[in-house]
Amino acid sequence: MHFEVKRAESLQLYAAMEQAIEDAVGKVPVVLHRKNNQPWLVIVPLDELYRLAKSTAGLHEQDDGHEGKNATMPEMPQEVFLDGPGKSNLP
Repeated sequence: MHFEVKRAESLQLYAAMEQAIEDAVGKVPVVLHRKNNQPWLVIVPLDELYRLAKSTAGLHEQDDGHEGKNATMPEMPQEVFLDGPGKSNLP
């Protein structure tokens, strides 16, 4: 994962994501944003969300109720990406 961290009152979301994508070089681009007195937000492109989930699936310990590092992720439904990467059929 590549983290682009932005701590600002206003954020140009797409500019921040473009910077994260350029710097990610094969990694999942993630933008972390927080403004004063607000919680941190995580922004990930939809077509990278599955890859992010799959890469972190093995981080759970065996005894915490999750399947752990030996878990396998189910295949991503193809209908989500029928329009190609970056373009979703989701409403």
